[in-house]
Amino acid sequence: MLSISDYIRIILKKKNMTNMDLVRKINKIEEKAGVEERTKKQNITSYLNGYQSWGYEFVRKVEVALELRDGFLMRMLGKPKTRESRKRYEEIMNKYRVKK
Repeated sequence: MLSISDYIRIILKKKNMTNMDLVRKINKIEEKAGVEERTKKQNITSYLNGYQSWGYEFVRKVEVALELRDGFLMRMLGKPKTRESRKRYEEIMNKYRVKK
């Protein structure tokens, strides 16, 4: 079974995008959402190479940046188990939206 990293690499290749292109798109999304911190190329590389664990918020940003269907990558992480994590999941889904 393919990992999230594998899927993202395939999608980047199919869309003729580099890691830096993805970083730029994520940073635009973060700016619109009012997030002060910005993503760096090292962040993307760390996630894709398995040095960082994928979390809901970052996966959602990637999903939106790549203009994928809602939940396409998020479902790969599995459903949140606790009430608090379900609430956070919903907040993230609403905070970052895919353009229609």
